[in-house]
Amino acid sequence: MRLRPPSLVPATVGLLGLGLFGCASEPRDHRTHAEKERVETREAPPETWTGFASIPTFKVAGEVRSAHPSGDFTATIHVNDAAKAYGAKSREPMAPGAVVVASLRAEQGADVTSYYVMERRPPGYFPEGGDWAYFVVDPTGKVEAGGKLKLCARCHAEAPREHLFESLHSAISPE
Repeated sequence: MRLRPPSLVPATVGLLGLGLFGCASEPRDHRTHAEKERVETREAPPETWTGFASIPTFKVAGEVRSAHPSGDFTATIHVNDAAKAYGAKSREPMAPGAVVVASLRAEQGADVTSYYVMERRPPGYFPEGGDWAYFVVDPTGKVEAGGKLKLCARCHAEAPREHLFESLHSAISPE
C-alpha cells in the first residue's frame, strides 16, 4: 500500500481565505494609548469656560459630598434653566444645552477650589459619555481640561440615568 502525500490545496485555500478576510477588516491603529487619548478625548478647550460668568445666575439644586478622585469635597450643584429639573424623580431627559456645574470646596463655606461642568450636546457628540462635554475649570474660569473626557465618562456611565448622579444631601425642591 502506497501512502499519498497530504494535499496542499485545503491549506492553501485556508490561508488565502484568512489573508482575504484580514484585508477586508479595518486597518490597524498603530497610535500609542497616549496619542489616542489626546486626539479622541480632548478638544482644544477654550481658554475660559464660556458659561463661567453665568454660574451665579444658575439655580442651586443642592449639595453633595463629591466622590471625584481629586479628593473629598463638598460640592454645590448649580444648573441652568435647561437643566432645572435636575434631581426630580420623574423628569424628561436633559436636552442639548443643559448645564450642570459642581462647585467644589474643601469644606462648607470655604472658597471654591474648582468647578466640574457637564454640558449636554446633541445626540452623537460623545455617545460613551452620554453626549455630555465634560470640563474641569479653575476658580478663575480657566479650562484645565475639557471635551470628550474619557475618565469622566467612565465614572458617569455608572450613574442611574443620563450619566447624572442626582442624589442630593440637601436638595432645594424644584419650583
